[in-house]
Parts: sequence; structure tokens; C-alpha cells
Amino acid sequence: MVLAGSKARASDIRPVKVISKAVAETVTSSTALQDDDDFSIDLEVGKSYVVRAYLSVTGATGGDVKVAWSNGATVTKSSRHCLGPQTGTTDATNTAMRSTRHGIASSVPYGVDGTNESAVFETLQIEDVTVAGTLTMQWAQNASSGTATTMGTTSRIEWVEVDLQ
Repeated sequence: MVLAGSKARASDIRPVKVISKAVAETVTSSTALQDDDDFSIDLEVGKSYVVRAYLSVTGATGGDVKVAWSNGATVTKSSRHCLGPQTGTTDATNTAMRSTRHGIASSVPYGVDGTNESAVFETLQIEDVTVAGTLTMQWAQNASSGTATTMGTTSRIEWVEVDLQ
């Protein structure tokens, strides 16, 4: 850990790790959360993390999208902050965004407008892993639609181990 006013050493710097969406992934006519094909990370005992998701989603206005996280690890404390278009939006590029705080496993709905890419941002703070496990992003349509909801290839997650001492 580097305290304010002290000098940082190269050994203090932790690399940011990134997973980019390999190929677009779609869900059609389903509200059942499913594990994303690409977005999962292993959490190690004794570590704390900050995880950020930058998601690009398209699909029908009526279908929208919902996101949750499956956490196979045991942690002392966690929080999740979510920002994205409201459900039912008709223009994801010019719409009221909402910001909320949720538990990791909570299903959070976001709006998709049928034309533009909806930008969804989530930040998770995971403190003190006591039992190792895998953190996996899950998603589905918020309302069943025959038009596919697609998680685009510009979506990515990044995470870094942090020292909270």
C-alpha cells in the first residue's frame, strides 16, 4: 500500500487485468440468467479486488437486459455500483441514466432501445476473500423477446487486486 505523501515503488503497482468479449453473444426469448461465455475471474484467498464492467448491449426495446454476478468465493464485504439506461428507454444515446447500489448477486435491469448500443457500467468492490472461488457475470433479457439481445464485442471487464490495509 502507498500512503499519501510517500513514494511508490514498482513493487507497489498492481497490473490491471482485462478480458474483452471474444465474439458477440446473444440471448433470445429467455429471462433466465446465464453465465457469460467470457467474463469470469478467479478470486484468491486473502485478496481484495476492484472489478469494472464496461458492457455494450443491443436488442429490442421490450426485451432490455439484466445483469447479475455469481460469486463462488466467500468474502468479508462486497458492494456493487451500477450505471446504465433505464428500462423501457426509446433512445439509449439520449436518455436518463440511473445509478444504483446492489448486492453482487442481485439482478439489475438496463434499457435497450432497439437501435443504438446501450452502455452499461458496473463497479464491484470485493474485500478479503476467505474462500477462493470464481466470480462470473451473468445476464439475460429482462423481458422475453423474440428479438435477440446481444452483448457486443466492445464489452470488457477489468480488475485489479487492491490492498485495503
